[in-house]
Amino acid sequence: MAYNSWDYTCFGICYENLKGPGYTRDCKYRTEGSTFQDEMRGVAPKICTACPVGKTVAEKCLPTADRQCVCSPTFMLQEGGKFTCPAGETLVGTECKLCEKDKWKFEPGVQSCTRCSLDDSTTLSEGSTSETDCICPAGKYDNGKKKCVDIVEGMNETATGMTLANVTLERGWWRTDAESTDVRECPVAEACVGGNSAEDYCREGHNGPYCGVCGSGFFKSPLSVCKSCPKSVVEIAMTVVFVVVAISETAKVFNVDLLSLVPVGCMVGDGFNYYDFLLMTTLIIISICGLLVLAGVKNKNKRVGFFNSAIAVTYFTFPSVTTTIWAVFPCEHFDDETSNLHIDLSVDFNGGKRVLWVVYGIFMVLIFPVGVTSLYFSLVFKNRAAISQPVDVRSANQKLMLLRFLYDPYTSCFGISRSWT
Repeated sequence: MAYNSWDYTCFGICYENLKGPGYTRDCKYRTEGSTFQDEMRGVAPKICTACPVGKTVAEKCLPTADRQCVCSPTFMLQEGGKFTCPAGETLVGTECKLCEKDKWKFEPGVQSCTRCSLDDSTTLSEGSTSETDCICPAGKYDNGKKKCVDIVEGMNETATGMTLANVTLERGWWRTDAESTDVRECPVAEACVGGNSAEDYCREGHNGPYCGVCGSGFFKSPLSVCKSCPKSVVEIAMTVVFVVVAISETAKVFNVDLLSLVPVGCMVGDGFNYYDFLLMTTLIIISICGLLVLAGVKNKNKRVGFFNSAIAVTYFTFPSVTTTIWAVFPCEHFDDETSNLHIDLSVDFNGGKRVLWVVYGIFMVLIFPVGVTSLYFSLVFKNRAAISQPVDVRSANQKLMLLRFLYDPYTSCFGISRSWT
């Protein structure tokens, strides 16, 4: 028989009248085979006997018997009278001890605790009773392939127990879905609020790739943050007027595209996308220039003035319309095998009308970036002799003065001499 060290009981009688019910007494010497000297005279010494494995001396006597052997605090009693270690504990020597961190045991028994099968995982504490207690520590996440891997930039550095499905993203970061490992920084940090649910990565009013698409009833502000649409036509009109008046002077200096600052989507509905914006922008400029040229053709006396006005329109709109045209080509590819237009992430790059818009974009490139700059060059080159004249002579040439915006900001070049006096 195996014995527990120091756990001995003495067989005799626990007298209630000794010191009252429940009075406890120990063996005089804590070694097996030593004798117990009863405190009452006339009672013969008793032999101390060790408790078997799994039992220890009871703290109190029973009313009519000596202290008995009961389950050790680290053991439990199963049906059938067997003593064993509870779940989350294993037998070490002669007592049950909690499973170490990184290990678990889900059922009672004296068998060893099982090490976590998830590589590089741990448990939050000792005594784990389930394999689900094995989690990835801070700085790692469960990649779904039985391994904890290092987090990537944009994932929370302090969260524990993260899996690929519920990984927590920092503010300003986004991914396509709960199975994506491609975490990307949002171009507009305010649009991405982070979190551990793909449905909640975006702030209110935002959705889509990079949270860069405005939802129904929202429009994109000049800072690319989605704002609620004004509730009435009057409010929309006031918003347009405010934008134009407040930013018109700045637009002259910094070449701000005013059309992009107007809540067009609120006025025409949710179906308005970048293709529509491209069409609207280019056709408006072409229409204005066409009307001016047509007016010049019909009015010979003011032909030069109308023609130069048309050129001036192209000059002041050239940077923004050129940027608008070139933006129709680049796209963004994502790990869920989708592609979207870079400038407008609501547009499916592989949509059925994509080829049509690419052809239209190429045609607009030939008209604006190529055609308009060629027109400017031909006008300046044709009038190079007059432009090279002194300022007073040049100023007297009214036709030339109408083209002044084409050459005045530049220094002399290619034989064109300018006087800054």
